[in-house]
Amino acid sequence: MAAAPAVEGLMLTPDALVDLETPLWESAPFTAFLLGVSDIDDVPLVDPLPPVQVLSATPITATEAAWVRLKGADAMRETWEQDGVDVRDPHRRAVGPH
Repeated sequence: MAAAPAVEGLMLTPDALVDLETPLWESAPFTAFLLGVSDIDDVPLVDPLPPVQVLSATPITATEAAWVRLKGADAMRETWEQDGVDVRDPHRRAVGPH
């Protein structure tokens, strides 16, 4: 997923929720992305343009997206960590936050 920092009013920043409301691919349980800080360094541009920040995009289910809206991105990440969820696994189960 790539875009300018704002797409139709959505600011693409760490902890932003991008809800597409449709499966990301055929039969996928994921309908949204949770953006986060990436391990990739910012990409410098020619002055006076600011550098491009590369964000991680974790696919999440509609249930997880609702949890992010209710409790926030950090709470979702803590639940994944507590439950030992590998968010990179496209066949992972949906997490029911605690």
